[in-house]
Amino acid sequence: MRKFFSVLLKFIGIIIVLLIIGFAIIYALYNEPLPKGKSGKEADALACKVLNAINEPDYLEARYVEWNFRKTSYKLDKRAQLAICTWEDYKVNLNLIDTSQSNVFKNGLTIQGEERESAIKRALKHFNNDSFWVLAPFKIFDEGTSRQVITLDNGNKALLVTYTSGGTTPGDSYLWILDNNYIPSSFKMWVSIIPIGGLEANWNNWRTTNSGAKIASNREILGLELPLSAIKIYSNPEDELVETITSDLKLNTQIKDIIITKQMRKDALQRHYSKNKFEADINFIRPVLSENDINRFAENIMLLMQTNDNVEQFTYNEILRFKMRDSLY
Repeated sequence: MRKFFSVLLKFIGIIIVLLIIGFAIIYALYNEPLPKGKSGKEADALACKVLNAINEPDYLEARYVEWNFRKTSYKLDKRAQLAICTWEDYKVNLNLIDTSQSNVFKNGLTIQGEERESAIKRALKHFNNDSFWVLAPFKIFDEGTSRQVITLDNGNKALLVTYTSGGTTPGDSYLWILDNNYIPSSFKMWVSIIPIGGLEANWNNWRTTNSGAKIASNREILGLELPLSAIKIYSNPEDELVETITSDLKLNTQIKDIIITKQMRKDALQRHYSKNKFEADINFIRPVLSENDINRFAENIMLLMQTNDNVEQFTYNEILRFKMRDSLY
């Protein structure tokens, strides 16, 4: 028996040594320092070209995104900021505005208490990670991001995006490698959960979805394909996700107000803005938003009206992109 344990310990020791050697080899081959580039107009212009290449306006207009990742299925309603996350016996109607308002079901029955809280935390953590692997190219101007243009050894330009806040792991950076048409072919990662800096993930087989937005069908790391499938981006007026889950989730006033303002923002994409319409919209949102929000809204609209009669977006980053596109395209 003593001899058996001696042999077992030696075997385990050999396995540990081999793993350490293997990791050291991978680290030596793939680890890279985080590059430093140039931020500002040039980086934002490159980011705009990426979004233009993947038809971002069509993505913004689409309402729904669906996908499967590992053993979890997702259906996201972007307008309502609600996501249905399903795995094993669980279904979580995840309220992305206020997760405390989410509802959890197990085998079709509502659950409460610690099991509910645990399921919501699990759903949110996995949604943040898994949705990023689906939609990362559309998130390069998200709030809390910074951008730098990096010149590669071959002279090509790449886009470094750092997420300074938000999500589950703020501080992560991604270097997007682009093809000649500015469509991403891969990114290199500097993320807190992976000790190897610059590990590359390929984004392959880009296709045009029903919405018109382009999406990569496959993603690979070290030759291994991620278990991501059934990606759909679409709008279907007859399939109102917010209606199907209101029996499970009672929307509070704040959520309804946000949905209203999002709908108003969508409507603004399709109409000519006049002074009278501008004043009418200010009066319309006055009961919904704070005075600071109204002032910010008004300033943004006024800024856009000075450059173009068609109003597109209301946030700072989106206004910046609008102005950049106006001069670039």
